[in-house]
Amino acid sequence: MKYPSRVHLLRGNHETRTVSSEYGFYAECRRRLGGEEGTRVWKAFNDCFDYMPLTATVAGSIVCMHGGLSEELRGVAQLRDILMDVRSEEQGLTTYLLWADPHSATTGWRENTVRSFLQRNRLQLVCRAHEASREGYEFLNGERTLVTVFSAPNYMGLDVMDVAGDLNCKFWIMRPDNRQREADGEGALEDDVTVIGD
Repeated sequence: MKYPSRVHLLRGNHETRTVSSEYGFYAECRRRLGGEEGTRVWKAFNDCFDYMPLTATVAGSIVCMHGGLSEELRGVAQLRDILMDVRSEEQGLTTYLLWADPHSATTGWRENTVRSFLQRNRLQLVCRAHEASREGYEFLNGERTLVTVFSAPNYMGLDVMDVAGDLNCKFWIMRPDNRQREADGEGALEDDVTVIGD
């Protein structure tokens, strides 16, 4: 709310009815607000989640999503064609955008999808989440084509990728064992990485 033109929220796999009902959010709403009111609030949250964007593009160079790419995804125009109101997370490309995890040991199209997708669409980086990383962020195969940034403060810390005007990316990592600094709004700049350009 403080920086509406600088901070954008994307939908993840937990912003779906199925996952939010099975992994504690539904129960938490009912516990905090009571059965009937909690259910009403949970439904209202999910109505909001239905309209959250699945992807975003930063400065025409970085494409962001929670999950990952699919062999069905040929171009960024397809991302614009996905309906904003996506009630089912089990619909083809939407499933990949919410759930897919790239793995360096995988052979076949999955390993090469990132590089070819970036070249085809004149992009430079895929930024995604969904998987915990011990370092807070991780580049696939050491290449600077796909980065996983995992931001869940109750797991390993709150990790943020800050993209500057020149598209240089800085990674801010706030560890759970440093709660007071988090409360004070301070973070530790762990890495200043040139991702775009040399």
